[in-house]
Amino acid sequence: MKRFSWRVRTPDLNPDNNAPVKTETSADADEGNTKTDVVANTFDGAWLHFETVDFGSKAPNYFSVRYSGKDNCYDDAYVEVRRGSVNGEIIATVKTPPTGAWDKYATAGVYLTAEQQAKLTGEQDLYMVLRGTRSSGKKYVGNFNWMQFS
Repeated sequence: MKRFSWRVRTPDLNPDNNAPVKTETSADADEGNTKTDVVANTFDGAWLHFETVDFGSKAPNYFSVRYSGKDNCYDDAYVEVRRGSVNGEIIATVKTPPTGAWDKYATAGVYLTAEQQAKLTGEQDLYMVLRGTRSSGKKYVGNFNWMQFS
C-alpha cells in the first residue's frame, strides 16, 4: 500500500471565488477523527502533483481516493490519474460524487487493468487532475483526505 504526500501546484484560481486550491484542517470520523490537512477549494482543472513516485518492480492493482463533498460540489466529480504531466496520458479515472457534507468522507476506487499496471512501475511523476461540470450553485470537486495505490 502506497500513500503519498502531495504538492498543491495549481496556477489557476477557482473561478467561483477567485481563490487558489488550498489545504485546511479536517477530521474524518472513519479514520479516528484525527485532525489532518485536506486539499480544499478544488475546481475543474485543478491538479495535484506527486513527484518521483517509486513503485519499484511491483505495480499496484488498485487506486483509491478518500474524499468528501457537500451539495455544492459537482454531481459528476472525478479524479484523473495522469502520467508525466498535467496533460499526460490518463492512467485511471475515479468518480467522486458528493457525499452530502464536508465532514462525511467516502472512499472511491478503481481496479487497474494489466495495461494500466504496466505503466506504473519504476519511478513516475503523477498528476491527479480534478474534474467535474460547473453548474448553478456547484463550485467544487470536493475535499481530498488521501489518495492511495495498493
